[in-house]
Amino acid sequence: TNGPFTGSNIQTAIIEEGTTTIPAHLFNNSNELKSIDIPESVTVIGGCAFAGTKLKVLDLPDNITHLGERMLDGNTEITEIEVPKTLKDVGTNGLSTNGPFTGSNIQTAIIEEGTTTIPAHLFDNSNELKSIDIPESVTVIGGRAFAGTKLKVLDLPDNITHLGERMLDGNTEITEIEI
Repeated sequence: TNGPFTGSNIQTAIIEEGTTTIPAHLFNNSNELKSIDIPESVTVIGGCAFAGTKLKVLDLPDNITHLGERMLDGNTEITEIEVPKTLKDVGTNGLSTNGPFTGSNIQTAIIEEGTTTIPAHLFDNSNELKSIDIPESVTVIGGRAFAGTKLKVLDLPDNITHLGERMLDGNTEITEIEI
């Protein structure tokens, strides 16, 4: 599905303060989009919202609660993402296991200190993810959270109480884990 700005020459987007949702596909295939200013009022970013863009950086708002599937699909510019502690869930369409970073070039992820739960599918099929920083505050890691990644090391916090089903499914890089 193409977004309303597909084929345009828009290189910068500024989302108005007070906006709470960036709809699915809004900038999908906006091939020239290189920067976006997202206000702290945004709590939801829909699926494929920035797929096919040339965004160089994506600063997720501190109040984000939901990220849609394949949000950055096809974006090869962004290699690092910081995930705020307010994130509660990620969208999948029920038939797939694609997380928000599926198809992106995210190689490093930092989970904010104070986070208690890493949602199911957060990095599912994020095939380029090689490194993640998980704070000690995390107690729950959802199912398929790191499935299909290239993580070589997974340093689990000491306070873990729940590890989700198939958390590392398809990851062939990790050969040892300490629990």
